[in-house]
Amino acid sequence: MLRNYYLCVFILAGLLMAASTVSAAEGKPLPQEPGGWSYEYEKALQRKNCAKVRFYLEKGKDEGDRDAFYSDGVRTRYGDCRPKSIKKALALYQKAALMEDFSAYMALGQLYHEGRIVKKNDEEAGRWFRRATIIAINRPPVTRLPFRYLGVIKSCAGF
Repeated sequence: MLRNYYLCVFILAGLLMAASTVSAAEGKPLPQEPGGWSYEYEKALQRKNCAKVRFYLEKGKDEGDRDAFYSDGVRTRYGDCRPKSIKKALALYQKAALMEDFSAYMALGQLYHEGRIVKKNDEEAGRWFRRATIIAINRPPVTRLPFRYLGVIKSCAGF
């Protein structure tokens, strides 16, 4: 059953990336504005400027952006420009998940499935993957997908 979660979530992730690419090709800007915390954060990452990475993550979190909490969780989990702390990373993922962040749901599902940071619990992993599936269904780019894909996505929500 958990294998089906993984399959559906990976299919959904691929479809969402394809939908984003289509919207960018149509001339519709992706949600990243020059001068915003996310844009500056990406530039700081490319330049490997950890001080600015930390500054823009804090700025994003102050603005209440779920992507900032998730990104900070990733940096904290692996000790990249942040002191490595598994417990803090888990808390940041959970905060992003409370804000309905797809990537945070996926990360939490993987953590519970693998049992590396938290006790292995496939039932809890399934709940996180199910939430990720529901978020993926409700994202606006999905409505731009061909109709045949919508059936696949809806069937994944039944897990």
